[in-house]
Amino acid sequence: MAPIFYNVFLTVDPTVEQAWRQWMIEVHIPDVLARPGFTGATMYIADPMTTGAEGGKAQYVNAYLVESREALEAYLKSPEAANFRTQHQEKFGKYASATRAVWTPVKQWK
Repeated sequence: MAPIFYNVFLTVDPTVEQAWRQWMIEVHIPDVLARPGFTGATMYIADPMTTGAEGGKAQYVNAYLVESREALEAYLKSPEAANFRTQHQEKFGKYASATRAVWTPVKQWK
């Protein structure tokens, strides 16, 4: 079966974007990828010419690959996941917001 996509959609104020992005790349995403079941991640930034970014804020998606629904559920219930959210809120909560979506496969072609 295909992996689960766990997508975190983020809107980031430009005044902290550089620090936020560095923290995501060097700390947060590697920490998440160290959790059981996570097999990869890609960070995307929306092109402001095509998205109409709200109030000049940058829009990102962190797209994680997770090997199974069970692995994702275990992660989401873990103290580490709660801690990761707390860290993000404490560092950037005033300047960045996040929403999450889980995408499950319907059909996979090879």
